[in-house]
Amino acid sequence: MTRKIKFRIWGKIAQIMLGWEKLNEMQNLANFLLFQCFNGNPRYILMQFTGLYDKNKKMIYDGDIVKVEDEIYWVEWSDCNAGFALRGNRPDDDIYGGFFDLEIQVLGNIYENPKLLEVKND
Repeated sequence: MTRKIKFRIWGKIAQIMLGWEKLNEMQNLANFLLFQCFNGNPRYILMQFTGLYDKNKKMIYDGDIVKVEDEIYWVEWSDCNAGFALRGNRPDDDIYGGFFDLEIQVLGNIYENPKLLEVKND
């Protein structure tokens, strides 16, 4: 099995998302942005592809806001789970790891669509 290593980058100042395909087209820019992200530059946020796809065959990245059944979560890295996990938006929600077998729908991401997290899970 081959695991695809892909990233996308959120530019905080320009408020623009650069996806993997665009970064590959602009190799020098990709190298610059990746260097900036790995050196803790607050102007850029690096998000990694989880290796998973949602029910519509859309790639799931760190920072994506997803819907599982009627619950809203966001995807984040979990050191405890040593992998990507889902975090709920209620204070008492634990991280839900091992979401490989769930039917997930990507709704947006925490940078372009932060209001999606305001939806209250009942």
